[in-house]
Amino acid sequence: GSVTGNTDFTANGILDTTTTLDGPEISAFNGTLEASPSMVMMSLATYQAIDPNNPAVFSSTLVTGYLRGKIGFQGVVTSDSLSATSLSGVQPSDLGVRLVEAGGDLACIGASSYVQPVLDGLNAKAAGDATFARKVQQSAIRVMTLKYEMGLAR
Repeated sequence: GSVTGNTDFTANGILDTTTTLDGPEISAFNGTLEASPSMVMMSLATYQAIDPNNPAVFSSTLVTGYLRGKIGFQGVVTSDSLSATSLSGVQPSDLGVRLVEAGGDLACIGASSYVQPVLDGLNAKAAGDATFARKVQQSAIRVMTLKYEMGLAR
């Protein structure tokens, strides 16, 4: 995309106002997907022309609609670090929930202090929302399937 900031360290310069789903930046991304990767990491940047209200990692337009729907990617979708500065305005307990709601599977978390709040948020949402609990289960199946395929679980 056309961001100038590093989402790990700033919330400035991470709004891309030019990338579109039919533009050259997405074409480059699609070219990489032709290699059939097992995982895709979603950016923490916001692509205003695609989903002005959410960073890519929390965008169901990008993850569920485009990546999984239009492109047909069925592998694991992971986040960049959910404890990055660019997401500092989001409560830690909401980070995993928003990732899964968008269609993501695996939360990357750089700060250990975020792990328990992320887990608590996921558990609380799943306990009260059967549809969300099914999404969590689907994510767990994708992650465990990949682990088995890579010989990381038996």
